[in-house]
Amino acid sequence: MTADVPHPKDLLDLTGRVAIVTGASQGIGAGIAKRFATAGARVVVHYRRDRQSAKHVAAAIVSAGGTAVAITAKLDTEEGVARFFAESDDRLGPADILINNAGQNFPLHPLAEISLAEWQAMFRDNLESMFLCTQAAAAVMRERGGGAIVNIGSISALNPAIDHSHYNSAKAAVLA
Repeated sequence: MTADVPHPKDLLDLTGRVAIVTGASQGIGAGIAKRFATAGARVVVHYRRDRQSAKHVAAAIVSAGGTAVAITAKLDTEEGVARFFAESDDRLGPADILINNAGQNFPLHPLAEISLAEWQAMFRDNLESMFLCTQAAAAVMRERGGGAIVNIGSISALNPAIDHSHYNSAKAAVLA
């Protein structure tokens, strides 16, 4: 007798859910956004600078039958995060899922050459934005009785790359 075993791609059903994916204009974030849309989620494709790529990701989701919007925001201030979550809510509804993927890993320098401003910017973009978005999403999810928040780290947190001291440290803090 053969048991019916579902394919892993069929195990994720996010129909009716709103997923916010930060840093979704390319790379891992774009892949997560597309996969969540395939599973039925309405997806907010966040971007900071690359509007064209974010619009392309959202258009690809829509052309495949999904629902997505591209929204720009600076996520390193409380005001920027509040505006972003308000616009997300207005356009697709309250967040059920938050994927904290936004961040940066440049510029690259040996530790002795990293300026304090570069160090602080790395932590602001990779850690403080995650903190602020998590607070905003948690408030919404608490009111609605639950949700899911995923923070994307990096192998660099455990296997540090040369000339990435500030990035390695910020991503290690994500894992802490």
